[in-house]
Amino acid sequence: MFARWGLAIAALAVSLSFFGCTSTAVPGAERSLPLLSSDQIPEARGSAIDPVDALVRKLEREHEPPTSPHAIDSLVVQESPPSRAEDDDGRLLTFAPELSFGAVSGYVQVRENAVTGTRLNLHDLGMNTASTLSFGFGAKTDDHSDVWFRVRGFDARGSGTFGQDIFFNGVTYEAGEPVHSSLELYDLLLQYRGNVLDFGDGGHLQLLAGAEFHYLTFQAHGTVAPTSAGNEGQEHFWKQELPLPSLGARVVYPLSSGVELRAQAFGFSVHHLNSLRSEGGTIYLWQDNFEADAIVGVRLSDACWLDLGYRYSYLYMKEESHEDMNKFLMRDSALVFGIRLRF
Repeated sequence: MFARWGLAIAALAVSLSFFGCTSTAVPGAERSLPLLSSDQIPEARGSAIDPVDALVRKLEREHEPPTSPHAIDSLVVQESPPSRAEDDDGRLLTFAPELSFGAVSGYVQVRENAVTGTRLNLHDLGMNTASTLSFGFGAKTDDHSDVWFRVRGFDARGSGTFGQDIFFNGVTYEAGEPVHSSLELYDLLLQYRGNVLDFGDGGHLQLLAGAEFHYLTFQAHGTVAPTSAGNEGQEHFWKQELPLPSLGARVVYPLSSGVELRAQAFGFSVHHLNSLRSEGGTIYLWQDNFEADAIVGVRLSDACWLDLGYRYSYLYMKEESHEDMNKFLMRDSALVFGIRLRF
């Protein structure tokens, strides 16, 4: 798992360095200290009194700011800018690579003709965790809306042993022998995000509307029983899938000039939908997908934000025809780490 994402982690580190994301200074929060010459502050000469304290005493005695060019060479105090959301900074494009690591649960069941598939719990198959890599791309359409595209891939795999024969996609695997399983799960998400409510302090509420497509291939391999009716230990769920609507809401709220909170939830549900495909009869689809997250963004520079947070993803898929009936359920509860680069 870690070898697969090793290059991705390295790419994130390079991006942080290349785009100047290592600076922790918040724009507009600089404060330069006064530069004093020793002949203006006799109290400080030859004593342990701090020069700044000496200057304050001198000003209190004179009841007015010193006007001599020798009194203060420089005195600059800049107030912090008002709170501002990350997507209100005037930049038009966003690139957001992201990694997440989570605990997964669920099951898979694949029937082929008359061979009813065994309902296999992901934990029994040794799939307890998943790592996820995603890339997001955003483009503002105007001051109050943008378009967001994301491609995301899950990596989960494991091995398990069962006390009885199991059946997967027409294949019979012998009891007592390890079964190795893995999944290829990707989703493509395209959303329009438009402001519907401004909070007056830089925050806003957005409605989300778009489409999402899930690509899933599930594999299970073990010792095939001599009586097995088949030998293909994988099921291509994606061949029967369709792009489906995605609806939800998103809140962006600045907590300070350099920290903001982003939270969103979206999804969709369909039941007994004609897939427009046939395999031993018309294939009908059921799908429930839901995603929610809460992310804290920290400004590292004008063009870069660090994201830390939590995300919950839920995906249920069912495909049914006279020949097949395939089911897949996965819940993913994950910690999220990412960066956002603004252009």
